[in-house]
Amino acid sequence: MAVYRRRYHVAHRYLVGRLVCWILELLGWVIVAAGCLLIIAGWINGEMVVQFLDIADTTGPRFINIVASISGGIIIMTGLIMVAVCQYFVATFDNSMTTQKLLVLAEEEASAWEDEESS
Repeated sequence: MAVYRRRYHVAHRYLVGRLVCWILELLGWVIVAAGCLLIIAGWINGEMVVQFLDIADTTGPRFINIVASISGGIIIMTGLIMVAVCQYFVATFDNSMTTQKLLVLAEEEASAWEDEESS
């Protein structure tokens, strides 16, 4: 009786996907840095912005600092989410490659068992 054997070849290394994830992860870290710079600039230049807009209220610098902090925090979280998603995809690529290798090993082991039983 002929046994149909499916050959699993581990050819997928997901190089394009890994490259895209690397670029997006780098972009995510740049976004995190930009968020940090926004927070720092908001706290340093809050007084200057109030003078530029000619706001006489003393709560102006505090308001600018709060807005810069909230905006910077949101931007930082967006960058960190990008980094986390890219790392998740790279882990998925690794898991797929490992599964393919396990299928090859299981097929080789099954064929070894069949060879022992037939002899």
